[in-house]
Amino acid sequence: ITNYHVIKDASVISIKMANNSVFSASVTSYDEENDIAVLKPNNIVKNTKWFELDSYKNNAIGSSIVVIGYPLSSVLGADVRVTQGIISSNVGIQSDKSRFQISASIQPGNSGGPIINKNNLVVWIASSRLSDSYLLKIMDTVPQNINFGVKSDKVLNILKKNKVKNTRTRITSLEDAIKATVLVNASSKDFNGMEI
Repeated sequence: ITNYHVIKDASVISIKMANNSVFSASVTSYDEENDIAVLKPNNIVKNTKWFELDSYKNNAIGSSIVVIGYPLSSVLGADVRVTQGIISSNVGIQSDKSRFQISASIQPGNSGGPIINKNNLVVWIASSRLSDSYLLKIMDTVPQNINFGVKSDKVLNILKKNKVKNTRTRITSLEDAIKATVLVNASSKDFNGMEI
């Protein structure tokens, strides 16, 4: 699972796992309105753990969350990063009910990554942050810790619609969650700089 905006217009998608193995993938379905895309490996990929999704309704405002991803990978490198925060609101910008707000940092490159609760269940998919330059221009202020994700219920809907089932062992620790988080590359070059 990733954000639709990550793979939009991509002709080739490559995925890098935490163990540095790389495989190609294809989009099996997407929901542009909710910014969700479902990817499928083009070949068999060995993975023994999978993320389980939990309803956002089971997670109250103020609850702790962890964001896992690959922020600013062109600057920081292609290593997984973890940030912590809380659920700030059950709605997004302009009270958008398909999103929620968190205080944990999200940067370009976090998009599509898991946001997990204390039980290591994915409750949201990291999607966006409030623009510093936009708010500086219209309100003369720089926003702090205003970031957003897509609610897991939207992801569950697209998985059910496409009859996707998980049959592997559920992730039970932050360490497993970090190992299961992948880097999605949908640019014109693969991870070795080769044109694709």
